[in-house]
Amino acid sequence: MNQVWDPTVVALHKGERPKTFGLNLNALWPGPRERAFAEWYGGWSARLLDTATATATDNCAYVYPLVHLHVTVATLCSFREHDKRPIGEEQAARLTAAWKTALLKASTMDDFPRQPFKVIAQPPVLEQVAAIITYEDPTGGIAAIRRCVARALQDSNDTIAPLLPSPKSFAIPSIVHTTVLRFHAQPAGDASAFRAAFRQSTQGMGPIEVEVDAIEMVLEDVPFMHIPVDAAHRLLTLPMVERGPGAGN
Repeated sequence: MNQVWDPTVVALHKGERPKTFGLNLNALWPGPRERAFAEWYGGWSARLLDTATATATDNCAYVYPLVHLHVTVATLCSFREHDKRPIGEEQAARLTAAWKTALLKASTMDDFPRQPFKVIAQPPVLEQVAAIITYEDPTGGIAAIRRCVARALQDSNDTIAPLLPSPKSFAIPSIVHTTVLRFHAQPAGDASAFRAAFRQSTQGMGPIEVEVDAIEMVLEDVPFMHIPVDAAHRLLTLPMVERGPGAGN
């Protein structure tokens, strides 16, 4: 089985930042804040680079910097769908405003979490297109937020749906995960050597617990969340606290 490389990742690997438009609802962005997680993740990425270099397979993979890690709670407007059917600035602004209103409504629903909760990161696993960290959601906090967002969209569908580039623009992932690696080229020679290097890099890794204390609606104007962490991109923050109508920043 060959690994699948992505032309967009070629640009990111070169340090380029291609422009696009997307809206994402994230948790754990920009990356979990716990120092222990940074050490856990940094140790893994260093081991992967060392092992891949030793086996001459280090010329194919792009490992995400910690600052670009995130858990997608919901894709509010897929940048890929926008790139296929671009929308104008005025429509994008209306869509952004409509989503803000819907998410504020979601945050007042009875089952929206009212306090921070823990999720448990598992060691990275390699798939054909990417490597991911999956999270256990033992309290059901992420699942509850996703249900609230889905209900809010149902209530606001007449407003939001006509503004989306396509019906595929909105999606709720079926798992809780963070993408940590994508391919900008095929591994040199036999791809099995890179897969072996990857397996070696994760040996001895255990799970690690991190806290979710807020979700954020962000402007994804560079693919795969390779965006600055600033007010221009952080469109709405919903902390895990008691709130009433009109809450949020």
